[in-house]
Amino acid sequence: MKHKQAGIRLGVGGSSILVIFVILTLTTFAALSLVSARADSNLSQKAMAASKQFYAADSRAEEILAQLGAAVADIPQGNGFITGAQNAVLQAGLPEITEVTALDGRLLVYYTVSINEIQELRAVIEITPGKIARSSWKVVTDPGEEVQDGLNVWIEDDWDWDWD
Repeated sequence: MKHKQAGIRLGVGGSSILVIFVILTLTTFAALSLVSARADSNLSQKAMAASKQFYAADSRAEEILAQLGAAVADIPQGNGFITGAQNAVLQAGLPEITEVTALDGRLLVYYTVSINEIQELRAVIEITPGKIARSSWKVVTDPGEEVQDGLNVWIEDDWDWDWD
């Protein structure tokens, strides 16, 4: 009696096709890994550049804060402190200062430090007799002049529907 073997026999051609398929699969995965690694590297470079820009701006803003503190340190505390502090801040000649406002017995100093083309660090410093403190210290992104309010979608009135 002859026994029939169940199953599929692959000849030389079948194993060659299998090897080619495995090589193509491995090549595809290698190419995808390379593309992913390159994208990760580019993203890391951009993140590093953004961090350097931010910390350079933050450092400059801290220097301005220290200069403001030094400018008002020698002003005698009393009734004329706010006026004297305002004059001292204005005479410090810091180009980053955008506004100096006396309000309710305190002096608010506003200044901005550019981070990059679209971001800036905006600080508000509150000066009172014997104290200088940050009131606000935040990064603001300027979206530019062209801001799109919504998506460009199809509006039914643009079409002339004639169902008759």
